[in-house]
Amino acid sequence: MEKVEGLYQELQLLVKSEQYEAASHICDKIRLLGCMDSEVLRTKIYCLIQRKMWNQALFLIKSLEKDEIELPFEKSYCLYRTNNYKDALETLETLGDPTKALSKLENRAITHLKIQILYRLGQFEECERLYSIMEPIIAKENNSVELEMLQVNQLAVFSSIRNINKNIEDFDIPDYLTNSIEYWFNRCCLYLSNNDIDNAMTSLEMSESLYNSLLENDESEDQQSPDVSDECSLALMRAYIMQQIGQNEEAKLLYEDSFKKFGLDGVKLEPSMVHLGVVAYNNYFILSKNDNPHSYIDGLKRLSITSKDQIEHKMTVNQNFIISLNKALLLYNESGFKQYIKQAEKFSVDKLKLDLFKIGLFLLQGKTKKAVQYINSVYSKNQDNIEFSISVLKILLKLKMINNAFKILDSNIDQYICNFGQWTISPELFNELLILIHNILIEKFSNSAIDMIKQKLKFILKHAISKSTSNKSNSRLPSLLCVLGKHLLIANLASEAAECFRFVLEDLGDSNNDSALSGYVSASTLCGNEVPKVYLRQLDKKLPSNVFSIDAEVLEKMEAPTRAPEKDSHDSKSMYHGNLTIKTKSKHKKRKPRYPKGFDPLNPGQAPDPERWLPKEQRLSFKKLNKNRNSKKGQIGKGGHQGAIPTSNIEAKPAAPSTAKQAALSSSSGIRRSHKKKRR
Repeated sequence: MEKVEGLYQELQLLVKSEQYEAASHICDKIRLLGCMDSEVLRTKIYCLIQRKMWNQALFLIKSLEKDEIELPFEKSYCLYRTNNYKDALETLETLGDPTKALSKLENRAITHLKIQILYRLGQFEECERLYSIMEPIIAKENNSVELEMLQVNQLAVFSSIRNINKNIEDFDIPDYLTNSIEYWFNRCCLYLSNNDIDNAMTSLEMSESLYNSLLENDESEDQQSPDVSDECSLALMRAYIMQQIGQNEEAKLLYEDSFKKFGLDGVKLEPSMVHLGVVAYNNYFILSKNDNPHSYIDGLKRLSITSKDQIEHKMTVNQNFIISLNKALLLYNESGFKQYIKQAEKFSVDKLKLDLFKIGLFLLQGKTKKAVQYINSVYSKNQDNIEFSISVLKILLKLKMINNAFKILDSNIDQYICNFGQWTISPELFNELLILIHNILIEKFSNSAIDMIKQKLKFILKHAISKSTSNKSNSRLPSLLCVLGKHLLIANLASEAAECFRFVLEDLGDSNNDSALSGYVSASTLCGNEVPKVYLRQLDKKLPSNVFSIDAEVLEKMEAPTRAPEKDSHDSKSMYHGNLTIKTKSKHKKRKPRYPKGFDPLNPGQAPDPERWLPKEQRLSFKKLNKNRNSKKGQIGKGGHQGAIPTSNIEAKPAAPSTAKQAALSSSSGIRRSHKKKRR
């Protein structure tokens, strides 16, 4: 008994000193002595979890379940670490709703684990909801460490959500986050998801400077040693930003340097950095424009072998979904693309995205009828989804199937417009819808298209105003109505446009809306209506001060300035941010010259004959030769052709006098020869 008590004391000391391997051996000794206490087994499970031995811990947890002792939190955590996310979430939900009592540390730990599982499953909106519940409670406790971790992870969730409703400028930077590499990196991801390249580059530079300061202070004991994966992530992020702004050559060089420096090609890659290798390889393959799809798939297989585990466990659901779609797209002309479509179905969070991808594959394969049949079958189940309807209209318009597009426009879209007050789509998507309506009506009614467009816009305006009065709380209504007002102005419906903008300013109470204010002034001016002075004063305040110093009469008399375009002017559309040059893509693609095999462009040798493609009689060399021949024609000498007869009287020799005797001799000799031949 004394021996068992001594082992218990030794076990406590080992756990406190974090010597988990020795502590697990002590647990085995206690159980061998006949002590079957469940607490000993729980302690061993805890030690195995700390040693990252998830499968052994799961085995012990299941053995405890036979004795009706359940450990749902530990089991869920082990399932999460072994990439069984759905089973982990189901096990965790047996503990109930942890958000009801977040002041307890147990419930807070359950909530943190649940958010991690949901993030892996791609349920980012639910993660955002849980973070918004936890943040004020943790902020009251002044726990800076936990609050820092929460806000860093919260930024990662925000950057994964498309069309986020929050304003990025609202994310103030607390003092305790200014020295966090992860915070600035996630902030960079958030800016990138909102296409704000300038701020994304600023955040990345902040993260890089913090990492460099860690490298400089690496020798001190107080500073945490920098992780190589952080440096690799920063390098890949810079390459990705270069790729987004169109500087593909610089991005390729950065990716190649990362392959060499960090071993991302899969030969000497650490298992903890496999997900970075997959991301780098995927982006680099797109830039390299390799026509061999099997090299892409073989490269991913090599990374999978290096990781000693399946790659899909190292990636998020969205990343696995995109990689599966890339594989299917590369092999769309081969039979192997179907297995990758099945993989994408396993990782798909939004099924409609996968359906649109299948439609695109059918069109690439030339199966137009099959694509249209699939469109009809999918659209019949998702008629209420306006985003999917707009995508279908685009496809049908591209296929010149105007009747099918008009049928969808006349039935389902009109029903959706009747619920204008409940719309949650973005203004950009609504603008695309109005452009599609315009193009479809032009194709359908070529003669009376303008009248049909005006009728459709008036119909939308009528329902928009009537439905918006009862749903003024919808924050998207002002921006949607401003988009509608601009299209009314384009269609020469100035009075309707003025009414639309006035509704935004007065009825919706958004008097500070710049687009509505300028639109109302311009529409009222076109109609000949008097604009209220209140709006004119507001518009004057928004104009720059130097506008009022310009004399209109002097400006009219001035000649139009003529200036030659400069190469490095603002028309080049280039932005500069520190060492980063952002250039827009040129309209005409510059292709590299294609050289013959074995040709060295640095040492080309003798230039080829420029007339080598012409027929011989049309070449200059042939004409010169002909000219020389014609000039020497009639001369008999060295180099003259056989049978040449002199043409000039000077060069010809004088003819000998002819006599009857010579003529008779020449004729008789010819006769004699003929007779001799006959005798023989």
